[in-house]
Amino acid sequence: MNNIIFLLLLGWIAVEDLKHRRIPNSLVICLFLWGIYSRGMTGEWNSSVKGALLAGGSMLIFYIVFRRGIGAGDVKLLTVVGFYVGCEKIWELLFLTFLMAAVWGILCKKEVPLAICVFLGVGCRMLGLI
Repeated sequence: MNNIIFLLLLGWIAVEDLKHRRIPNSLVICLFLWGIYSRGMTGEWNSSVKGALLAGGSMLIFYIVFRRGIGAGDVKLLTVVGFYVGCEKIWELLFLTFLMAAVWGILCKKEVPLAICVFLGVGCRMLGLI
């Protein structure tokens, strides 16, 4: 049940990102609160905090270096996803997410809008995280 709610929230964020080209903070906060609740039930706080720091830190570097393509909402979202996923699988998820986004970008040649949360959701499903 936890994973279904996480996936639904991620899907809602993807729709908002595709429609308005921004990720609402309120939805990211809801996703974070759900992550706190879910992780609180399993007691995996150490892994969650490390996952958030790894994902958020690496995305912050990309945000600073490459100002185009990655927004502050993406950094916040990936930090929260890192918290939910934990440090064990975050590198695999980030690699898979950006690989799918790169292939999509090459195939569509920027004709179709791109939202990173769509690829995050697919990556989470492919890795069996949700």
